[in-house]
Amino acid sequence: FKVSKSVDVITRSYKAGEPAYRWTSDGSGSYEIEPLVDEVERGTAIRCYLRDDCAEFSKEETIKQIVKKYSNFVSAPIYINDVRVNNLRALWMEDSKSISEDEHAEFYRFVTGQYDKPRYTLQYKIDVPINLRALIYVPQYKP
Repeated sequence: FKVSKSVDVITRSYKAGEPAYRWTSDGSGSYEIEPLVDEVERGTAIRCYLRDDCAEFSKEETIKQIVKKYSNFVSAPIYINDVRVNNLRALWMEDSKSISEDEHAEFYRFVTGQYDKPRYTLQYKIDVPINLRALIYVPQYKP
């Protein structure tokens, strides 16, 4: 609610025959939930009604940049005007043998903002005593 006067979340289950619902709040600590009688597609839509002083967040490019910065690795697809904007996979969560050199190079470029390929790539995974996964890139050149 830092940029919105109110927020609507409209959602419908993937299960056949389940109703759709609208959750609405103005950030005051209370909310309303109502079933929708209109036909709503499966999935979730979030509608933010922006405050007057936050018009910059109505720009498509601004929203894309925010999603790419904070939600690029969310497993659920995020669409803006029917175009998916979170395209990268969380490579550190995948089996290292299933990731190509080109995929590593693309991911490295995204994370570092560099245009070369990493000199070395190390993918590390342990399960005991804690579950830990890491993906480490060593750059071609000294920073």
